[in-house]
Amino acid sequence: MLRRELPGGAWLPALLLVLSCVETATHDCGGGLICPVDTLCFRGSCVLLQQRAACVGRMNVAACSYSAVPDGVCRDGLCIPAGCGNGVVEPQRGEVCDDGNTRSYDGCSSDCTSQWSLVDSGTMNSLGSVWGSGPNDIFAVGYGRTILHFDGTSWSPMSAGCTQGALFRGVWGSGPSDVFIVGEAGTLLHFNGSTWVLLGSGTMLWLAAVWGSGPSDVFIVGEAGTLLHFNGSSWSPPMGSGTAPFLEAVWGSGPSDVFAVGANGTILHFNGSTWSPMASGTTQILWGVWGSGPSDVFTVGANGTILHFNGSTWSPMCSGTQAALQAAWGSGPTDVFAVGGAGTILHFDGSRWSPTAYASTLSFADVWGIGPTDVFVVGERGTILH
Repeated sequence: MLRRELPGGAWLPALLLVLSCVETATHDCGGGLICPVDTLCFRGSCVLLQQRAACVGRMNVAACSYSAVPDGVCRDGLCIPAGCGNGVVEPQRGEVCDDGNTRSYDGCSSDCTSQWSLVDSGTMNSLGSVWGSGPNDIFAVGYGRTILHFDGTSWSPMSAGCTQGALFRGVWGSGPSDVFIVGEAGTLLHFNGSTWVLLGSGTMLWLAAVWGSGPSDVFIVGEAGTLLHFNGSSWSPPMGSGTAPFLEAVWGSGPSDVFAVGANGTILHFNGSTWSPMASGTTQILWGVWGSGPSDVFTVGANGTILHFNGSTWSPMCSGTQAALQAAWGSGPTDVFAVGGAGTILHFDGSRWSPTAYASTLSFADVWGIGPTDVFVVGERGTILH
């Protein structure tokens, strides 16, 4: 049986290797591993000869079988039972993922299909930002003056009225009747619960992102280091950020703890009175920032860059990807998502980043959610995932 499974004359050395381990009852595999005589020493384990022979010369996911496993699949050179939960993605069985059913919130369901579902957005315009006040009040914005609203059942378009800029980059609000949109050519819109109203931002520069700690404390960042602040009654003239690079994102844990990130690895911090630069340790463009608190902040960017702030310093994290990461959001320190180019959706469980299960080549621009099991991703060609 072993000879038929091996190509050419490779069966003889393999057979001799097997026989060299065999003693009268057991054989010593080294490192304290003692295997029964009818098994093979293989990568620190005792395996059946048939289990190994069935996958010699075969790639992972190849079909295999032997007396104890009539329907199997090869994994790392061994024949194991086929089916969801074995850690092998088997497309021929309709699987798009298989984490062994041991990890939560990685996007892989118990039947090895993706927990992410594609939602009908009703548009082909690319979407750049998403935010909501609750499960029945969510906004997504993007190219072509696109504004979409989700009422808990379906997405529907909203009229932006007349604006100079055709590209909306960011959306954020303090509640259902207090929502802001920013975009190109200094575009600044406000939603009062019934209509969108164009406001004067005082600049024609690109505005990239908006965030606030409340209705009377709202920050906007953008091109050439632009920083705007709303105190509840009026927008201040552009604040001096002390930097020229494009600022791409803003987030804070409160009025006196705000972070802005952007080009050339720029990270700025606002302490309630002044902005000051922080050492990021990178020159990569940083696209997104989010945190669970003052000492747990993440920023993501080009070439798979992820940095973490522990309250005193920024340090790099291993993302496992070279994709451009555009945004980050989480429900807590052990449940953080990062999204980006080439269909990338990563999840952080408190110890490591890992890809989640969704097959796409489209770029994702933003992620936001209500909780661990109610998360939205938006991106190219009107893509909305939930």
